[in-house]
Amino acid sequence: MAAKKRTAKAKGRAVRPSHTTVRVDADTHGRLMKMSDETGKSLGHVISDAVRALEHHRFHEQLNEDYRAMREDPEAWAAFVKDQDEWLLGVPVSRDNT
Repeated sequence: MAAKKRTAKAKGRAVRPSHTTVRVDADTHGRLMKMSDETGKSLGHVISDAVRALEHHRFHEQLNEDYRAMREDPEAWAAFVKDQDEWLLGVPVSRDNT
């Protein structure tokens, strides 16, 4: 389920706040503060970096899952490999041994 976006009203139109408060447990806050001290970045920047890293990680997890699923289908995998070879070589590739 998608998260609900919180908005405020300004002159009849919805406006998203530029800053907000996020509650975290004391241990997580301490770890974030340590990262902030070590990197010299603000707590907000550390959190932004962490979110970007998690998004990147999740993207690659899904990509790997998609590749695994494609490898399980011999026809789909062969078509993918052929397309990839053609793209890399810049010429059509025949996988027929005829």
